[in-house]
Amino acid sequence: TASLLAAGNVALGYRGGDTAAQWQCDALLSTAQPRIAIARPKALTPISATCALQPLQGGPALPVPIAPDSGDLFLDLAQIPEAGPQTALAAAEGPGPLPHFEYLGEDDRPDTAHLVRLRPGDPPTLLRWLPTSPFRAGLRCRWAGTPPGTWSQSLPPGTRITVHAGDAQSLASPGATTGASPLPPSPASLDLPDIELLAVDGGPYRYRPRTSRLQRGADGKPAASLIVFGTSVMVQLTAEWTVDQSRLADLSTLLEQRDGKRPTLTVAADSVRETALLLRDDQGTPTQVATGTALGAPPQTSLLAVTLSGDQADRFKRAMAGERGLATLRYTVDAAEPQSSAAAVTIATQDDSSAHFTTAARSASSSRLHTLIVEADLADLVHSQNI
Repeated sequence: TASLLAAGNVALGYRGGDTAAQWQCDALLSTAQPRIAIARPKALTPISATCALQPLQGGPALPVPIAPDSGDLFLDLAQIPEAGPQTALAAAEGPGPLPHFEYLGEDDRPDTAHLVRLRPGDPPTLLRWLPTSPFRAGLRCRWAGTPPGTWSQSLPPGTRITVHAGDAQSLASPGATTGASPLPPSPASLDLPDIELLAVDGGPYRYRPRTSRLQRGADGKPAASLIVFGTSVMVQLTAEWTVDQSRLADLSTLLEQRDGKRPTLTVAADSVRETALLLRDDQGTPTQVATGTALGAPPQTSLLAVTLSGDQADRFKRAMAGERGLATLRYTVDAAEPQSSAAAVTIATQDDSSAHFTTAARSASSSRLHTLIVEADLADLVHSQNI
């Protein structure tokens, strides 16, 4: 977005290959060049990726977490923990009376300071502020009074400020002897292997699953059946594109601790274009054996049914037994982003004869759509869901 590139330039680095061949590519996104396409040799795997926001006036860069092979990549300030609302804790220790203090974001005006009154025995107080720049995300404090004390140096987000009786006389400012607090991480830095979290400015969080899953039946087991007759098997799978409610409850709790209020979580307006079951031969070459169309409403379930025989039947049975690399469930999803514009990177794989784009970006009305091709190994789905 314009706000991201107004804060700094985005440096990207991709590396791949092995001892036989190496590949690398470095790129820079700026207001003059907010989009770039990167093509990598198809055969070079694995690849690694780094991304950082560099301040325009120099200084340390801020890392931006990205997946190394994520296809189309849309970057915005919501992915940088230092850009969103920040928090710290203030706690009272010992008997009173306790001095009051003020705090504000490190670049905020003094007349916007918040007064904190702590009493012995009270639970810790959550301090909240919104930085004016991701590169200056800390807070400053001073003792309240007439006249007020001197503002402290910048304290990092996540600080725990402990106040004792007499601190206003013995310490130059609150937080002079503070340490790091185990606060919950910001949404952009949460470890979410199963959920992609999209923050909407001034609105709710939107989310989407990072992978498909097998739908559960009434008995709690995934909906997958395998009927063997002779050398053939009749296969039926029911897949879905959704996030488990218990997982959303856990995420909501983390965000509430971080933001100080209960979040609104809304599923992203994605549309599943197609589902497919693929089997792979000994060289890893995939063959599509079944396709399905998902229902339009969440959880966008899709039924795949096919009769397999010979080697394909054997491979599918081995995949159901837990052998990886034999069967793949693929979801092709038209994913809508909540922002109307974004700094974007298109990643493509190519060989000597042609370019094969794993994802493609296109605009639609007030949102941006891009196509996600998400593949999951059937053995992983079976094992993780305890068939």
